[in-house]
Amino acid sequence: MVRIPEMGAVDLSGRPYFIVASVELGNVVTKCTFVATDLETRRTYVLGGGARPTREIRPPGPDEGIIGRTVAGVELAETSVEEFVADVVRLSLESARLNLDDLHFVVCSTDAVAGLASPSEVDAIVKTIANGCSAAGVRPEQMVPPLEPTDMPTELRSFSALGRRRFDGIVAGMRTFGRTRLSANQMKGELALAGVKEGARSVVVDLRNPVMAIHFGTLLAGLVTGDEELASPVGIICGLGGAIPDAMARGSGGVDRKLGAALDLPPARGDAYAEMAGELAARAMKTVGIGRVSVGRPSVGMIPIDTRAAYEAGAVPIGCDVGRDGKDLPKLIELGCDAASYGLPTLHATIDRTCAQVVARLIKTADDEGLLTERTAFGIAGRAGITGDKPRLVLELLGDMGFDDIANRVVFVGDGLALGGAVRARCLCALCPACPPLCGARGKDFSAF
Repeated sequence: MVRIPEMGAVDLSGRPYFIVASVELGNVVTKCTFVATDLETRRTYVLGGGARPTREIRPPGPDEGIIGRTVAGVELAETSVEEFVADVVRLSLESARLNLDDLHFVVCSTDAVAGLASPSEVDAIVKTIANGCSAAGVRPEQMVPPLEPTDMPTELRSFSALGRRRFDGIVAGMRTFGRTRLSANQMKGELALAGVKEGARSVVVDLRNPVMAIHFGTLLAGLVTGDEELASPVGIICGLGGAIPDAMARGSGGVDRKLGAALDLPPARGDAYAEMAGELAARAMKTVGIGRVSVGRPSVGMIPIDTRAAYEAGAVPIGCDVGRDGKDLPKLIELGCDAASYGLPTLHATIDRTCAQVVARLIKTADDEGLLTERTAFGIAGRAGITGDKPRLVLELLGDMGFDDIANRVVFVGDGLALGGAVRARCLCALCPACPPLCGARGKDFSAF
């Protein structure tokens, strides 16, 4: 599993670092992570950050309108989100020993989109996150791309192509959808794709196009690209993700029955009943539906989606759900109770097997839809895809499905969204001369890595 090296802020002196803060309002955790790219060596480092459980957001007041809610039902109001995000940003700066003036760019994202009526409504939540950053002292120019070289800090100008080229909607070799919202957490998929590409280069794995990226957070996000050097997405992934193991955890008795998550479970000690874990995972998968999303369906796994726009854009939507918009999640709560009765190790093993099968079935569905080529590489990020025994199980399942050389075609990346935010910020600032070759097609000019 790939984790980008960490580096303390004290080590930043004397080097041309481009520092990006990735601020994410998640369904389970809200966090701010700082990523620095050395513009001379083109190496990337994580500078640390901070996080708080999203369930700690204060309830909306009587006169505050609801702008969204988490999968677990935590209601989000504009003012309460701004306050909470500002607190997380301040906490993170203190933890990482950074000052606001150290930051060159801030990227905001969210997948707390349950209950929205349409994909476009997510823009109001992202704006509220940005307002929270402003309340913490982030300046407007740190959140919008520069238009001219003179808009950039002096120390960055010589590394940028700004003035010779402008941002054309291409991030990490993929043509983004721009202002078009195919799904409410589409931006998270774009960040995930950029992030797994960034993570892969640290282990010299060629994860350029064609690639399938999956971010397995509470909700699923991801994209599949074609094999062009500057490729358009041919598939978009959305639906329930970590909400599946979260439901199992809530049935265990070891976490809060309503707002608890798999992250809250204590580590397993001792051996699992492997055979029983396999049987329970098979039962769990009978409640999970994975496949092409039909035209006209307004949401999948609580995520609003514009299926018609997706097909018109040439991107096949692939969804994961438990019943209709999670209506059968209570069945997984009961299954978690059954698993926990065999001990915590068996519950963990059941969760790992279930999540690995979700990843494998998503990839199998993309293959059945004709979205993959024999050269497609895979990047997995997000807590429900990279923790525990899940990576080993995913590789095993994909090998059983007949995918060749799978160990050299799959990477599991920590801090995927934060890395993706750093890549996106580099693209917006036209730092192409100082950016690793994430663009291009797999197998071509690999020496540039």
